[in-house]
Amino acid sequence: MMKLRSSTRMTVLVSVFALVWGAELAALFVGSRVPPTAQTTLFRSQLFRILASVGILASLISGGFVYKDFLKTGDFSATARPVQILGVGESETWSSISPGFFLSISLVTFFALYLPNRKNIAWERFSWRLVPSVLLLALVNATVEELLYRVIPLSVLELDSNTLALISGVLFGLPHYFGFPSKWTGALLSTFLGWFLAKSVLETQGVAIAVILHWTLDIIIIGMLVLSKSSSPFQAIDKHKQRQQLKTAVYLVLCLVATIAVGGLLARTSL
Repeated sequence: MMKLRSSTRMTVLVSVFALVWGAELAALFVGSRVPPTAQTTLFRSQLFRILASVGILASLISGGFVYKDFLKTGDFSATARPVQILGVGESETWSSISPGFFLSISLVTFFALYLPNRKNIAWERFSWRLVPSVLLLALVNATVEELLYRVIPLSVLELDSNTLALISGVLFGLPHYFGFPSKWTGALLSTFLGWFLAKSVLETQGVAIAVILHWTLDIIIIGMLVLSKSSSPFQAIDKHKQRQQLKTAVYLVLCLVATIAVGGLLARTSL
């Protein structure tokens, strides 16, 4: 890893997430203007994110900013740091706690999506021919987001593991205000998930557990989007709602920049 001043690292991270959010907005606008089906909309919107993530990651790796060990599968037998409130005790390993967390987080995600949207789910649309598309989309989305929201910030900032995991969670949670589930429910659930996944990457020194859990959740999310009665998961909105969402987006961008700035200040004081 390259040794850099904290201000340089903060600048790099701000630049990265400016590009990331630009790709997210491009994906959102592309999705809102493509009428055919949920599958084609999701495929086209994901193209922007793939291109952005590959370009960003390649640039950071070549520049020596990325901790390459995070790109490995990691050590599943690594000890998980205790979190009593979550039932993670002393001497427990990631291989022992992962199945329970996979099940519980998957169930919470399913019911958080299904209960408020159950009248909009058309189960009769299910077809086994959709399964490969859903699995592929979910895998692409999970891998891209783990690279962007876990590997990059955990590599660029030099902070203690608790602070890094929290920053990764916030960076991941804020843009999910516009996700599915949306609003503050989606943002808070995604912040917790981002923190937990960052914890797994830091403690196993690899991204495999994070990608697998994220993939599982995205299968549920994308599956429900594909089965939605709407022709596309990106719905047209009137001008009033557009202005409201723009104001919220600006607010969340400011929160994002503030989070990165705090991380940079903490990095400066720790060096």
